[in-house]
Parts: sequence; structure tokens; C-alpha cells
Amino acid sequence: MVVVGAGNSAGQAVLSLAGAGARVASAVRGGSLADRMSAYLVERVERHPLVDVRLRAQVTALHEDGGLLAAVTLTDAAATGPDLLAGGRRPDGRGSSATRSRSRRAPPALRGG
Repeated sequence: MVVVGAGNSAGQAVLSLAGAGARVASAVRGGSLADRMSAYLVERVERHPLVDVRLRAQVTALHEDGGLLAAVTLTDAAATGPDLLAGGRRPDGRGSSATRSRSRRAPPALRGG
């Protein structure tokens, strides 16, 4: 599951989905959740074990399969090349918020540990 945005509504959506057991990638255009999200939501999002915060992320493509959204390509503005998010597992088979062409995680401070 991918939620794009960093406002309070996006933070609440991320927590609602993660609270229901979904692994969620939070795609944030800026360099910090705190720029547009309330402090209490930032703390909860950053600490949730099912949430992967992707800072400086740009949605560069949407992919369909049978008329349904199947994947989202995010490009990290600070790195080279896109990451493909889909499915719910990494290529190595471990659980993740997304399948990625390369495994990159938010810094530990943003993952809550």
C-alpha cells in the first residue's frame, strides 16, 4: 500500500491502514514529515513498525494490470534511479511495505529505531 503526501490527512490514512495490518509506504516529497504534519502524528508514523517513510520521493509512473493500479514508481530526488513499489514483499521475499527494485529504507531516526 502506498500513501502519497505528508499532511495530517495522509498521516491519519497511513496510521489507519497500518493499524488494520497493512504494510504502508508513505511517499513524502519533502525532506521531513514535520514540515506539514502535526507533531503527534509524526511521532506515531515514524514509530509504527508497518510504515516505511520515503522522504524526497516523487511519483514518476503508475502501472496498471487489467485496468487496476498494480504498482507505483517512486524516484528518490537525492538518489539515482526509480524504485518500483507493488505487491507487498521485497524481491528477497521478506515482508515490506513494498517490492522494490533496490532496497532503500528511511534513516533509522525516521523508522523509530
